[in-house]
Amino acid sequence: MTQDELLKIMTDYGRAWETQDPDLLCSLFTEDGTYQVTPFDAPHKGQAALRSYWERMPVADQRDIKFTLGVCNAVGSTGYAEWITNFFQVSGRCNVEIRGIIILEVEHGKISELREYWKSYHSGHQKWKKQKKDGSPSSSTPTSNPDPFSPTSNPSLTYPQPVSTPSTSTDLKPNLKLLISPLHTPSNNPSNQQGKSGSKKSRKRVRL
Repeated sequence: MTQDELLKIMTDYGRAWETQDPDLLCSLFTEDGTYQVTPFDAPHKGQAALRSYWERMPVADQRDIKFTLGVCNAVGSTGYAEWITNFFQVSGRCNVEIRGIIILEVEHGKISELREYWKSYHSGHQKWKKQKKDGSPSSSTPTSNPDPFSPTSNPSLTYPQPVSTPSTSTDLKPNLKLLISPLHTPSNNPSNQQGKSGSKKSRKRVRL
């Protein structure tokens, strides 16, 4: 498979997704071709299974689909392609952005095996509103999808601030006092008290 052949396959794949066209998708695969959506799912095998999956997911549950093709590379009969897809999910009523990588095997210009690895980001949940009675513009258009890797739109991606360390030795002096136990001070040590009393007695004896 050449680089141009891989680009054509992936371009048609993206168009089949954007236009929600099961016929175009199935035309890219061999008769017994497989489509594995995630590494933990059983692959969809054969034209009937591929059509059923495409009609159930992109056709029935996605709107305003935009597919963006990234880096592609062909090595022998294996192709690697990076992609990003944005759409509105009907069932979840939210905007979705998916970033992933496809690995596919090609035989005689058609896909015999396709495997996907991806991560999705959901935003704008319940942002679609009904048409207003006063005739004002409807918000039937989904809200803009923020950058999923921006800390302002996804606070969970913010990183903790580094802990400051003392800059001078004087900052450590208050902590050193905690290391001295009252049991070891000269005034509270019984042996030292006995030594003091013994010295007083000895001085008295000398005076006598």
